[in-house]
Amino acid sequence: INWLESPAFQGGLQTEAVYAVGHSRGGKISLLAAENDKRIGAVCLVDPVDSNEYAPEGPGYPSAIKSLPTFSTPLAIIGGGHSEDCIPVQSNYKRFFENASSRALLCNVKEAGHFQYLDKTSPIQAAVCSEGKVASQAVRDLSKAVIVAWAEIMLPQRGAKTNLKSQLTVLNIAVEKWLKTNVFQNADVNFQVKGF
Repeated sequence: INWLESPAFQGGLQTEAVYAVGHSRGGKISLLAAENDKRIGAVCLVDPVDSNEYAPEGPGYPSAIKSLPTFSTPLAIIGGGHSEDCIPVQSNYKRFFENASSRALLCNVKEAGHFQYLDKTSPIQAAVCSEGKVASQAVRDLSKAVIVAWAEIMLPQRGAKTNLKSQLTVLNIAVEKWLKTNVFQNADVNFQVKGF
């Protein structure tokens, strides 16, 4: 963000309301970045993973979940219910939502595997985390819709008046459209919100 504020960009970019999005540990890093930089105005975590026995908490490696009770930035979490074969339950997306104290949205794609959010999966990733029953393209399409809708809801254009209830309707419409086109792809999705 500091680099974007440098003279090279001549102040042409809006950096007071940045949107941080990350998958897996990138989600954890996005949350920790927002905790330490108030220029980040909203965060979206895609099947986030916190500290666990494979990557323990320690000096320089804090837990993002432990920071959530004091975290105030709006937070969307997209999680795969089929991820528990490779993500310990104590550090998965459900724990992020349970501990969130800010405005938070949870999108649970019940049959999505951890790496189905990616455009391409390596053989090693496929060996470590299995795929769920829902089509990978459907998982990616839904994730994109939620990511974009959350940004539009939480980071409105400068000077725009916002009504959160009407903005949440935008999200509902995007999800309903997705559900109609993916009804035959084993798509089982539910949403929860808190703090609204």
